[in-house]
Amino acid sequence: MSLDAVLPAAPETAPAGPAAPAAGVVRVVTDLDGLAALRDAWARLPWDDLEADLDVFALLVNERESIVAPHVLVLERDGEVRAMAMARLEDRVVAARVGARTLVAPRLRCITVVHGGVASLDPGAEAVLIDALWRAVRRGDADAVYLHRARVDGPLRAACARWPRALRPTVPSAGGHWRLNLPGTFEDYVAGLSSRTRRSVRKQARELEAHFGAGLVVHRHREPGDLDALVADLESIASRSYQRGLGGGFRADAERRAMLALGLERGWVRAWVLHLDGVPVAFEVGHRFRDTFFGAATGFHPDYGRLRVGTYVQMRMVEDLCAERGVRAIDLGYGDAGYKQSFADERWEDADVTLLGPRPRALAAGAALAAAAGTDRLARRALGEGRLMTHLRRRRRQRAQAAG
Repeated sequence: MSLDAVLPAAPETAPAGPAAPAAGVVRVVTDLDGLAALRDAWARLPWDDLEADLDVFALLVNERESIVAPHVLVLERDGEVRAMAMARLEDRVVAARVGARTLVAPRLRCITVVHGGVASLDPGAEAVLIDALWRAVRRGDADAVYLHRARVDGPLRAACARWPRALRPTVPSAGGHWRLNLPGTFEDYVAGLSSRTRRSVRKQARELEAHFGAGLVVHRHREPGDLDALVADLESIASRSYQRGLGGGFRADAERRAMLALGLERGWVRAWVLHLDGVPVAFEVGHRFRDTFFGAATGFHPDYGRLRVGTYVQMRMVEDLCAERGVRAIDLGYGDAGYKQSFADERWEDADVTLLGPRPRALAAGAALAAAAGTDRLARRALGEGRLMTHLRRRRRQRAQAAG
């Protein structure tokens, strides 16, 4: 395919698509000192995820070798910051997967917009930011733009229609993102569960408490001094969990330890660790950002799985968050795990979005991603969406447990 067939005629304008409002001025911040100077302006914008926090963003820039520099877009009108995109320049493997199997994984220099990384005071500002990203890849600043788990029905995803269609490769299907909107009390929450789930949860809790008595202790961690004990307990459980066998879940590496330390210092972290007779067996850990608690990691000791220790900890988490002033929801994150479907009451779809630049390496990656997406669609059509994902999740767990 000739580049002339996919590129707009004007080198500095975005392609045809939904109209953008008056653009104002978009500047790019490429160092942490410049980012720190934006703290007051950042605080006035309606962010909804901790990944966009300035201190978290700076921590990851310093910790990850793959990150080259910040690439934060700032939209100003009449001297006032009206929108921002928290993005970074990084070397990234853009993988297309079906279940645990990676079909293709081209490596590209990307401008990555973090999850929840665009906030605006003006309708249509997302289109202006997308236009600015288009100009960046036209200049050769990066091979592509990568939007991490953008909401499918959100304004940022809609603004992507301004990008040339041939440079927006189709990727494997979007996945569910789950949230529990908290009622006034924990009792109201339990009453809203199905009768079967309600009976099961209460029965399991009674049996666990009766069997272990005083040996059942839930440790709650929120203070900076809790860091060492918390990391030790999380690693003890996570090292035995099936998630570790899949390369996921919590891992006590330098980045996660630094994130926990920052979160405990800033008062974000909420963690629950269940001990049975002195043995850590299950945990829930995450962070509060404004009025929402975001689950970050969960895990249980496989030797205690039949006791439903994971569910027990989840219930204590929900109970405490219902009682915490100002918390309105629990974000259970991305993925259609069964426990999320049981406990959440709201679902939408997120998808990673790759927007390619007009260079040969990016075009070759786009062709590979499109081929992978075709394989994914054929597999889902042959087995059925639900049956395929259930089958893949079961195989992943079996392989991970066998390896452990």
